[in-house]
Amino acid sequence: MFNSGAKIRFIRMPEDKSHEGYKASCDTSKEDIRIWICPKNISAKIDRDICLAHEVTHGWLGRVEKYVRPVKTEDQEKDEQAGMIHNMVEDLVVYNRVKQEGFPIISPLDLKDIGGQAYEIEQNGQIKYLNMLPNGKSQSIIRVATYICCEYALKTIGITEDAKQVFERYFEAYKGRYLAEDGVDIV
Repeated sequence: MFNSGAKIRFIRMPEDKSHEGYKASCDTSKEDIRIWICPKNISAKIDRDICLAHEVTHGWLGRVEKYVRPVKTEDQEKDEQAGMIHNMVEDLVVYNRVKQEGFPIISPLDLKDIGGQAYEIEQNGQIKYLNMLPNGKSQSIIRVATYICCEYALKTIGITEDAKQVFERYFEAYKGRYLAEDGVDIV
């Protein structure tokens, strides 16, 4: 898949982003594919490998396959929300490509994070780290994106039994707390 001649650069993520829990992100706005990495948020080699495969695939889609990106406007809040939705949709394609290349799509750290979100909903009625986002709409987008990506992985790609149990727990916690608030109709 990656023999197009597109250059990939790996860059340490600035400190102001590393506190937000990001492991890595992809930027295709330059001539090359740039993968910003926050080593302190990646705990094990398997997490790093899965994370990098995921982000490089985003870069491939944007730079080589010319996937469309949201156009920036004057409204930063709407731009961020459009970016979240775009990323969620593109993640579904990325999951398939990463799996085709032989990488697992869900890392142990991702499972721990999703399980932690389910626990926070069950115990506190909210997902604490989402409180860093600027408004309820952005929080809703992230919750719905997590739900859709888990559902997609569960029904389409195939995952381990451990991952299935974590996802099922997230689904139940989400349905019990956020379903009506986010305006989601789950069939």
